[in-house]
Amino acid sequence: MSVKRKSNWYIYIITFIITAALLSLVVWKIWDYLFPAKETVTTNASGITDFRPDASNNMTVLLMLSEEKAAIPEYYMLVSYRPKDEVISLVPLRSDIYAPEGGVSGNLMQIYQKNGSQGVMYAMENLFDVKCDFYVKFDKYSFIELANFGGTVSVNIPYTLTDPETGDLDFASGTQILDGEQLYKYITYKNFTEGIEYTNVVLGSVISSMINQNFRGLTTTDLQTIANMIINNADTDFKFDDYTARQKAFLYTTENTYNPAEYYIPYGESDEHGSFILSENSVLTIRDRMGIEEQ
Repeated sequence: MSVKRKSNWYIYIITFIITAALLSLVVWKIWDYLFPAKETVTTNASGITDFRPDASNNMTVLLMLSEEKAAIPEYYMLVSYRPKDEVISLVPLRSDIYAPEGGVSGNLMQIYQKNGSQGVMYAMENLFDVKCDFYVKFDKYSFIELANFGGTVSVNIPYTLTDPETGDLDFASGTQILDGEQLYKYITYKNFTEGIEYTNVVLGSVISSMINQNFRGLTTTDLQTIANMIINNADTDFKFDDYTARQKAFLYTTENTYNPAEYYIPYGESDEHGSFILSENSVLTIRDRMGIEEQ
């Protein structure tokens, strides 16, 4: 009589399941190496790639303003643009600040008269130990054109300003909405009773308001238009290639940064020759606001 052997089919099934599970685990682990996924690019509402600026996009610009295109500028300002830190630092500078510049020393207007915009740039570098990347010198009409492109600006005028000779109203006190021509008239107003320090407060306040109120939400076309207006209408060594190298950073700022502009008024005292000597602490403050670390 034959004996029927017991079937072990379930052992094969269990072995198959365990082997399949182990194989699946191995394939899952090495799948990304065998079949790498295509890289995805995040885009924002403007259709540009998700971008975070680094320090290579920083720049320091010397701004100057004169009434006529060929005239010596009366108004000076250092601007530090640091998109990674989401800040634009403005430092209005008195025209009578004493600054060394190679073999020429004197106030900013004297240095400009002798060595032009490049001379003032070198003077700034010697005074603050900061590299100026570009200069931009506006005249009345190039400033007004640029300001009008951005739009009107809300400005708080603390007290009524009238012409001392005629008594005519120049600016009413309170919050005023100013266009480009009115902005130019206000920042170059000659009848402030507080003197040059107050003029610089007005300059820093107005330019920071222009940036904070009108730099939000600009398109690539808007930014390119602004760059071309500066390059074509102002006296500058800034080129369109310099703009394109930072276009992504400018777009990042206009889309993501609220109220980036701030201003600081340097302090010091005048010497016996009438030159304004900056305080050492003020120089250190300016360097700090421009993100320059002490060595």
